[in-house]
Amino acid sequence: MAKKITVLGAGPGGYVAAIRAAQLGAEVTIIERENVGGTCLNWGCIPSKVMKTTAELLDKFHRSSEFGITVRDGATPNMKALMRRKQTIIQDQIKAIFTLLEHHKIQYLHGVGRLEGPHLCVVKLIDGSTVELPSDGLILASGSEPLELSAFPFDGKHILSSNDALELVEIPDTLLIVGGGVIGCEFAFIFSALGSRVTLVEGLSRLLPLPSVDEGCSKVIQREMKKRKRYVEFGDMEDMIKVNKDLPKKLQLKYFKDLKIKQIILSIVGAKRKIEFMVNKMAEKVERIDERLHVTLGPSQFMARPSKKDLKPLTLEAAKILVCIGRQASTAGMGLEKIGVKVDNAGWIAADEHMETGVPRVYAVGDVLGPSKVMLAHVATREGLIAAANLMGSRERMDYAVVPNVIFTTPEVANVGLTAAQAKEQDISVRSDRVLFRNLGKPHVLGEIAGETKIIS
Repeated sequence: MAKKITVLGAGPGGYVAAIRAAQLGAEVTIIERENVGGTCLNWGCIPSKVMKTTAELLDKFHRSSEFGITVRDGATPNMKALMRRKQTIIQDQIKAIFTLLEHHKIQYLHGVGRLEGPHLCVVKLIDGSTVELPSDGLILASGSEPLELSAFPFDGKHILSSNDALELVEIPDTLLIVGGGVIGCEFAFIFSALGSRVTLVEGLSRLLPLPSVDEGCSKVIQREMKKRKRYVEFGDMEDMIKVNKDLPKKLQLKYFKDLKIKQIILSIVGAKRKIEFMVNKMAEKVERIDERLHVTLGPSQFMARPSKKDLKPLTLEAAKILVCIGRQASTAGMGLEKIGVKVDNAGWIAADEHMETGVPRVYAVGDVLGPSKVMLAHVATREGLIAAANLMGSRERMDYAVVPNVIFTTPEVANVGLTAAQAKEQDISVRSDRVLFRNLGKPHVLGEIAGETKIIS
C-alpha cells in the first residue's frame, strides 16, 4: 500500500515536495489556504520581477539618446496595464502548477489545515465543509508573511506591506521605505524608476546589512542610489518650474516658450533626484495630516554611541510608507503544539539538515524555517525534494554553504559562498581579487558599468 503524505502549503517548497513524493510512489494530498505558488509566485519573486522589468525598460527609454535613439514623445508607466500583465503571468503559472499536480495525481484541497495529531489533519475548506485527512507523514510548508511594526500598522492605503506595494495602480509622488534589506532596496529602485521620490530608512550601519552580502556590494548600491536620476513627465508650467530647480543651470528651461518642447526635453533629461537613504535611523511614529504622512525618525537602537545630532528627531513627509522590516512565520493556528513540533520565540519551526522536526515522520521546508536557514524560493524547492525523499526512505541532507543568492537591485547583487568577513570569523585565511565592470568592454556596450566581480579564495 502506498504511503499517505500530507503537505501543508503549496509554495515552491510544498508543491515540489508533493510532486517528488508522488513520483516516489506516495499518495499525496496538498492543502493551501490562499493560492498555489506561495509568496514567490503571488506576492514576491514573480510579481516584483514583472514590475522591475517594466521599470528597467522605462529607464532604457529615458536613456535612449545614449544609445542613438530619439524618443520624441517621452515614456510614462501605465500602472493599470502593468498590473494586468502581472496578474496574467501569475495566473498562467498557477494553471501550470495545477497541471503538474493533476499529472501526478495529487489531491488538492483549498482550505485551512489544522493538526489534531501526528497522523491527522482536519481541513476546513473554503466552502465551509470539513475534511479529516489521516496520513503516514507530514511536510510543513506554510511559509511566511510580511512583518508589521506596531507603530506602523498596515492599512493597504497609506502604510503598505510588500504585498500591498505589488497591487498599486498609481505611483505615489513620494515613498518612504522603512527597512533597507533585500526587499526594501529592490522596491526603492523599482519605484524610483517608475517616478516616485524615494527615501529609504535602515536601522543598521549599511544597506543590505546581511552577513552573506559583501560590504563592498552595499557600498556600490549606496553609491548608485546617490547617482540615480528620476525621470518624470510634466503636465503644466507649475510642475516644470518646480522641477527645473533640481536641474543644472544649463539645463533649466524656464525661458522656453514652447511648453511641449519643455515637456519632451525634461522627460528625456530627467530631474536629478537620487534615492535618498539614511542608515542608523529608526522610524518611531507616524501622523497623518491632510492625506500626507509625517514620520518621525530617531537614532537606531543598534548605535553604540549616538551623537547629539543623531539624537535629534527628524521628520519626513511622504504620500505612502512601505514597511519592509522582514517576515514572520505563518504558523498561527496550525496546531503544532498538539504534535510536539518545536518553534522558537518568533514562531519559526526548527528542523535539521534532513528537514526533520524532531517529531517522527514530520518534516518542514521553506520560509517557515526562518532566517536561520535561507529564505529563498530555490532553497525551499531543494528542501522540499529532500523532505519528500527522506519521508520515502532516503537519507539526504541539505547543504546551505553553497546556496547562490541574487538581490534584484540596479545593479543586481549576486553571491555564493563565504564573504571575506565570514571567512575571517571562521579563522580561514583568504585573499580577495576583484575586477571593476568599468574596465571591461561589454558593460560599456550595455551602458551598465557600475559594480565589480570579487572572488574570495
